[in-house]
Amino acid sequence: MKRMKLYTALKLKNRIAGELRKQQEIFTRENSRRSDSVSTVDREALWLNIARLYDELVTVKSEIAKANVPIYSKITKMAELKGQISFLGNLNTREGEELVRIGFAGEAGTKTYTWTSHFNRQACDAKIDLIQAEINTLQDEIDEHNASTFVEIDFALSTCRSI
Repeated sequence: MKRMKLYTALKLKNRIAGELRKQQEIFTRENSRRSDSVSTVDREALWLNIARLYDELVTVKSEIAKANVPIYSKITKMAELKGQISFLGNLNTREGEELVRIGFAGEAGTKTYTWTSHFNRQACDAKIDLIQAEINTLQDEIDEHNASTFVEIDFALSTCRSI
């Protein structure tokens, strides 16, 4: 049984996920071989290691989720605010005149259209700054929780519990 702060458990989760991806890439490469190409990898042992990593990842993620119950609304709000920033960052803010050719070669003419936007780029950037400030506040609160909350992980049994 190993006791660690929640932020350490989050790092552990990322390490396990990274190792799992690496092992999956190796298995993907080595799974199917032509008769004249012998694999130097013990694919069965590799598969068993992948299964173990899945179990460890599920265990660690589950305990992180349990430990995050008190701040789940902050985590959710922060994710949604990041979505708003993405939306505003990609919003069409075109303004000004556009000259468009109309008709065919002998009868060609032009027409002028005027583009307006409800939020121009400057307004979007200002809104993004306000949203980012709110995200920063939420992140500080989440970081405080992660630094003061402990999780215990039994690596032998691949079980965890938050304290």
